[in-house]
Amino acid sequence: MKTKFLLPMIAMIFAIGMSFTTVDAVEEDYATKYVRIDNAWHTIDVTCGTGDDQCEVIFSQDPNATPYEVYNSPSLLNPALGNGQMKIIQGPVPSE
Repeated sequence: MKTKFLLPMIAMIFAIGMSFTTVDAVEEDYATKYVRIDNAWHTIDVTCGTGDDQCEVIFSQDPNATPYEVYNSPSLLNPALGNGQMKIIQGPVPSE
């Protein structure tokens, strides 16, 4: 008789506990970064990964596929470092 009551209670406790351990699975967290194009700063959302290499992006609608260096803030003294893989940003090159 005790097992008929105990097993559902244990299952309910585990279900409640597991609801706190699950999180939305996101492959990569995108962060706001900056690129300098034609002497103007533009914000972009990109993830650079982990590493010591300069993060660079290209824009998918750029016919020249020009690579742009990525920065953590609008300052040439604050480069964004990453895993060294070229990131592709969907859309045109930002302009003023």
